[in-house]
Amino acid sequence: SRLSGGQGRRAKRATMAHPPPPGGSWPPPPPLYQGAHQQRGPPLPPAPAQGQQQVFRRPPPPQFGAAGPAPPFGAPRPAPAPGPPPGPAPARPQAPLHPSANPNAANARSAAPRINPAQMPRPKQEPRARQLQVFETRNYNSGTGAGTNGLAASEPQYDDRLMRGNILSSSASIPPPPTSSRFVVKDLGNCSPRFLRSTYYQVPVTKDVRRTCEMPFAVVCQPLAPGDPMDTNGGKVCVVDASKEGPVRCSQCKAYVNPFVRWLDGGRRFQCNLCGSMNECPPWYFCNLGPNGTRRDQYDRPELQFGSVEYEAGEQYKVRPPQRPSCVFLIDCSAQAVESGTTHRICEAILKVFEGEGEVAPGRVGIATFGRTIEYISMKPGQSCPQITVVPDVESPYAPVPSSLLLDAQRDRKELSAILRFVMQMHSFAGATGKGQAAYRSQESCATAAIHSCGKVIERTGGKVVAFVASLTNLGEGSEENGELQTKKAENSLVRMIWPKGDTYRKVAEELAESQVCVDVFCFNRTTSSHLDIARLRLFPECSGGSFVGYTEFDGSQSGNGDHKRLVHDLRHNLTREQGHEALLRVRASAGLEVEEYRGNFLVRTSTDVDLAGVDADKTVVAYVKHEEKLKESQECSFQCALLYTTSRGQRRIRVHTLSLPVTSVLGSVYRSADLDAQMHAILRQEVHRFPLRKMQPLQVREAATAQCVNILYAYRRYCATASSTGQLILPEALKLMPLYMLAFNKMKPLQQKCEPDVRAALVAKVSAIPMQDLLPTLFPRLVALHKLANLPSDQLGGEIQPELLSCSSECMEDDACLLLLEESVGYVWVGLGVYPPVLEKLFGVSTFEMIQKKLDKTLVGYRDEQGERDGDDPCLCFRAVAALCPGKCVRLKFVARGSMAETKMLAKLIEDRTQNGMSYVEYLCHIHRKIQNKFL
Repeated sequence: SRLSGGQGRRAKRATMAHPPPPGGSWPPPPPLYQGAHQQRGPPLPPAPAQGQQQVFRRPPPPQFGAAGPAPPFGAPRPAPAPGPPPGPAPARPQAPLHPSANPNAANARSAAPRINPAQMPRPKQEPRARQLQVFETRNYNSGTGAGTNGLAASEPQYDDRLMRGNILSSSASIPPPPTSSRFVVKDLGNCSPRFLRSTYYQVPVTKDVRRTCEMPFAVVCQPLAPGDPMDTNGGKVCVVDASKEGPVRCSQCKAYVNPFVRWLDGGRRFQCNLCGSMNECPPWYFCNLGPNGTRRDQYDRPELQFGSVEYEAGEQYKVRPPQRPSCVFLIDCSAQAVESGTTHRICEAILKVFEGEGEVAPGRVGIATFGRTIEYISMKPGQSCPQITVVPDVESPYAPVPSSLLLDAQRDRKELSAILRFVMQMHSFAGATGKGQAAYRSQESCATAAIHSCGKVIERTGGKVVAFVASLTNLGEGSEENGELQTKKAENSLVRMIWPKGDTYRKVAEELAESQVCVDVFCFNRTTSSHLDIARLRLFPECSGGSFVGYTEFDGSQSGNGDHKRLVHDLRHNLTREQGHEALLRVRASAGLEVEEYRGNFLVRTSTDVDLAGVDADKTVVAYVKHEEKLKESQECSFQCALLYTTSRGQRRIRVHTLSLPVTSVLGSVYRSADLDAQMHAILRQEVHRFPLRKMQPLQVREAATAQCVNILYAYRRYCATASSTGQLILPEALKLMPLYMLAFNKMKPLQQKCEPDVRAALVAKVSAIPMQDLLPTLFPRLVALHKLANLPSDQLGGEIQPELLSCSSECMEDDACLLLLEESVGYVWVGLGVYPPVLEKLFGVSTFEMIQKKLDKTLVGYRDEQGERDGDDPCLCFRAVAALCPGKCVRLKFVARGSMAETKMLAKLIEDRTQNGMSYVEYLCHIHRKIQNKFL
């Protein structure tokens, strides 16, 4: 085989020193990559028939040390004797590349023929993963802590809860399914992985073991995450009334009672599973113990039965009387926003949310606009015309009387609709083009002062400000910093735009957070080159626990298009999802462990607590853990996340999630129990946080992420796969996709040298609090073969379809192919010139490219209008495939024409190809393997 670079020179020197035997040649070398993901042991059972649930039970993983590559769970260890070297891979026909594709992508694959592309790990959708999987959070039949945690398998209630024969994973040491898979959670003591995920599910016994594995030790918390209707208790968290006596807690560490406490002395005392201290049981909570040492009423108390529970808080947890929070919608009415049509699309989106069915979260609502001044528009019940209150001082903004500005969100919907229509009529297109009011010709905007003023309006009750920003702040509070930045032409000006020195934005954001006011920012970029100073605007949601939503190239010219529907969907989701206010979060760990730091959108007051002016179902907080002392390997360590918050209905609640994990001293067990989703969250959250903090260049961020991946794989190669040849790349089973996701992270547009500052700042704002299930789809797009759906028999198209996933490469772009490149919320449809019209008719419902483009522009798959009718319910296979791959999501589909600029953007998103943004997947694996070999030298 042909070698390149240093490998070829070393092979030549080795041939000269040791010539081959006469009349023969050396046997071919072993393959460079020998993935631990390859199946070993007996074959898998046959896939079940359609409509049946997948049965897959794994026993507890065996303990092993550094004796070779880690086998999959439950598979027997392969024999140490090496087999015969594999022969050369059969020649594979070269697929024709698209004319617009980069030809270097194909040359890069042929440069390293020792890597078989078919063996490289990819996020393939296996047949068994398409079935419904059941994940049990604990297994008490294997003898792991049945007496310690207080749940016994012999109880009849346990047998009723347990779905026998449909178990995906039943041991606390086995990581949960990935967030992208379909699974149902049965809460048997540990909380659902939708709420808490650990980076590994077997905790190292000492800090030396943790440092050796090089993996971060963290717990990813999403305390208000939505559940599945098939989960335990219908996906809802059980509520316990503790308003009178208060929840039972440990007197030493203040941990809440949970299924893992140990009851002693006939139930009169209990031992805390976190700190180990003994506590007296309150008289009103006393209950006798059964023969197995468990309380007789444990199945009547959710806090002793489930890993997630919610308490109704008493007076001791209330700083002020709880009340329903308020909400102020701040609409950008500057000339730039009105001319582009963004102002009208915003008003229409708010109208559709309030005119639709269902209840929105806020209790009282106010409407405000900003341009040169701040204007509050109110309307009392019974009035025929709205009233305008103007705040002319934008240097030191103040708040008018709140009682005259806020309306009830449910009772006064008619008045709110009249106010929004009045805003649309007042800020018409004629006023911006010079045919009407001349006041709107100027490009002045006081967005920062308007957000500050709206926060003061609701500071007495708390709540949130939903700010729609489509113009740069150049007037009033915060404008002086933008002016200084535009005049400076230093080399690091772009870096300073990512992490600004401006104290005005941060000061205002912290002031609003201390007043329990949360800020959600919706940014609208008309073009990719327009600048909105997102680097400073993101400080509002970052400090107050809010959300950031960005729209690039937003088309506000007409109503009802894909961008307008996306705005309506995002705003409805923002107002109807589960959310809380005046929140306080703390993560407690067992004795010997300590939470080192937190990462997320919150205000830092103390090192132990996280202050959140607002928290919602999509908010995540990463708690990084460190070892203080050596743990006991015979016991388990526990983590408990407690969230004190006020619901949207004004009720004070305490939500508690508990997770108990085994302790191990075997490094291989730590790698086998690693959770890739949590690992990527912990690593990327750190790197993105350091990006602006240390004023790092994009190249430094990419190198730091790659170095972290190399260190993890080198530690596994050195300590857990010593029996394999050093010329092979060995990947742990649980982390086999980490190089691919790291390559996708390095190829992101915000991490390239030529990139707009707002795009980089938007990455920091998005990753800082991204939900668990959205991170990996954001990094790595999925390439779907739509044309293969048209060849399926009709009996396989009746129910939910599962399209085939392809390698994310331009090799799949053949003339007879119809492909869908699916990102988190955007899909790119590419159609080859050789696709027949009947196939297009079956996939899209139309047969011409022009009609396909018009249909995609007006459709948002997964969108529901105000009457509850779903957009994209067309029976065409394309929309059904998108709905199957992105359940519960709204996806905007874009048609990619041959030779267009959209095709160039699509080709740049093909992660496995070599592009201007980075190397190919094969080259990246070789690059990582070379760095690992250099560490051995």
